[in-house]
Amino acid sequence: MNLLLIFYLSLCDRERTIRKNMFNKSNINFRPVIDNTDSVQTEFSLSIKSLEYFDQVSEKIKFNFEFSYYWRDEYINWNYTNTKIKQLNIDPALIWKPDLELYNSASYPDLIVNEGLARINYQGNVTWILPILYSFSCSLNLEYFPFDTQECSMSLGSWKFTKQYLDIRIIDEINFDNFKHNEWDIIEADGYTEDLEYLCCPGDFFPTTTINIQMKRNYNKYLVVIIMTIILTLSALSVTSFSVDQFKRTFILVFIPLTIIWLQLYISSKIPVIEETTKMEQFLQLSYYVIFTCTFESGLLFCLLNSYHKNLNKFFKRNNEIKIYNNSGKIIVNKKLFEICNKTEYPDLFNLVKKFDDIFRFSIIFTYIISVAEILNTP
Repeated sequence: MNLLLIFYLSLCDRERTIRKNMFNKSNINFRPVIDNTDSVQTEFSLSIKSLEYFDQVSEKIKFNFEFSYYWRDEYINWNYTNTKIKQLNIDPALIWKPDLELYNSASYPDLIVNEGLARINYQGNVTWILPILYSFSCSLNLEYFPFDTQECSMSLGSWKFTKQYLDIRIIDEINFDNFKHNEWDIIEADGYTEDLEYLCCPGDFFPTTTINIQMKRNYNKYLVVIIMTIILTLSALSVTSFSVDQFKRTFILVFIPLTIIWLQLYISSKIPVIEETTKMEQFLQLSYYVIFTCTFESGLLFCLLNSYHKNLNKFFKRNNEIKIYNNSGKIIVNKKLFEICNKTEYPDLFNLVKKFDDIFRFSIIFTYIISVAEILNTP
């Protein structure tokens, strides 16, 4: 037991000595190279942990990342043979760290655990793990909404150092195995680094890393809206099977488009104002126009038949003394005459209107089915 305690105390003394010597030589304000003309060769990898929010109206997105940086600090090293200490965990605030900024940032990044965690081995190789929240702009292509796939890009690089002083590049594939979100699934994420020359600094090259994150929307929530709209439209088309001279047919049809308008407003509040119409908007507009056309056609035919019927009544009320003889020489009074006209001329008009209504209903149903299949057909 005493031997273990002595070994532990000895190990602590050695670690204390290493830390004291290490930070006496190191300066966080200077690049960790002995020759000032050398470039700090830095690599980094990242994994996507979660999606914090996606404000589609403002076209801003925020991810939770975990960055891992790797470089060598030439000022920090110790003799492993004598100390038997291979690596140390240190406070990242005590060492120099590479400058990597998000160029298309929408706000200041949020650090989850202060400055993260750093480890350094006896050869001076540093590993810095930094959990961080990045918010950046993401332009949306909503032509196929809600069956859309979006690609958001990040552009990262150094604000302070050119490639001559800091060569920082991405390595490995971007990890998103543990990513989970209710609305979005990441289907692909990749990154690459290229040396770019900017107008501000001709002749100087800045290593710039571009990260592309491709996401597919889970459209289950919007599928409910589509199904509801189809049911409403089919209900309206079913109402058109009522007799055209019944006022309740037009009365019911008038209120169904109001529900379609509410669904359109609900969807519009979820996406930004864009120039082209989305698949969802095309579908809602089609359903609205179909129901509105059925309502207009029903109201027009009902008014036509009702107007003819009223005019016939008015005619016989103004001509009470009219007498008409039938084939047997018997006088047909006003009431009988009305019944005969009502059974002959009016039914002829009614049958004509009914035929037109049947043809119209068949045409509108056929057109609606074909148009819905065309709109919802995504590449």
